[in-house]
Amino acid sequence: MNELTIDERAFLNIALLWGIRFLRGSVYFLTAWALTSINTYSLTHGFLLSVVIGALGIGAVTARLSLVAVACLLAMAVFPLPLVESLVSARGV
Repeated sequence: MNELTIDERAFLNIALLWGIRFLRGSVYFLTAWALTSINTYSLTHGFLLSVVIGALGIGAVTARLSLVAVACLLAMAVFPLPLVESLVSARGV
């Protein structure tokens, strides 16, 4: 059985790394798209926002920023706009 050369191993490692990154970006995109479709804050460009969040999810450092954006979208989906407005008016702000 043939062993892989160092160059072949390096290529496979890089391919696996980028495959995982694209998979992570795709999951962030799908999650963001689902969350923008159910929120009540009337985002005008929800699909484009999801594309940007997915693109940020591909990078190593920007994946954390993308995760924060998904968390914000989740909060927007859990706390609808009428609830936030009633909380703000009850507090007197």
